Amino acid sequence: MSGKNKINGFMKHKRLIIIGLIAVGFILLIFLTYILTYANNKPKPFKEDKHVKFTNKCNYFTFTVEADSIKLQDKNTGKGQIEITGKISSVQNGNSISNVTVTYELHTNWTTKTEVTGKSAKFNDGNKLTPGVQNGYTASTTFDLGINYPVKVLPLVKVKSPTIYAKVTFTRKNVNDESIQETIYYKFTYSQYYVDGHTTIL
Repeated sequence: MSGKNKINGFMKHKRLIIIGLIAVGFILLIFLTYILTYANNKPKPFKEDKHVKFTNKCNYFTFTVEADSIKLQDKNTGKGQIEITGKISSVQNGNSISNVTVTYELHTNWTTKTEVTGKSAKFNDGNKLTPGVQNGYTASTTFDLGINYPVKVLPLVKVKSPTIYAKVTFTRKNVNDESIQETIYYKFTYSQYYVDGHTTIL
């Protein structure tokens, strides 16, 4: 096809080409908006700490979080509430574990408007955790969420509930009977802290 024919072909279909380019540009703009919104509002729990890595695994005990009650909407106060219980179980034999403290932060993906930070709780009043305790050790905490859920951020993006982040610090004895302080970071989504038949929905 000669250059003249190409130009004629373009002129003949220029309206469709322009519409197509506009449509592609619009789709890319929407896609970019979603990416930037997510990236710019990605939670940064315990940002004052260095080398934060959420492993949800500890070699010396098992730590879990369950919601005792969840109120994601309240028409009167305009904010929700979650009462949670942190539980430490399966304390390993031969490990002297004490001074166990959990600090929570609640964050919502896609938006930073609903951060709840700074609440802490101690297990066994900071005393040594004895291996083999049948029901484990528990500590309960209540959080005012400051907003009703679900949170609609963008079209097709609705956040059902906050994510619970936990920083568990403890002291353990090593083989030389020296005290070592360690920190483990945990992350719990709604499906992990909601327990059907146990959690009360208010």
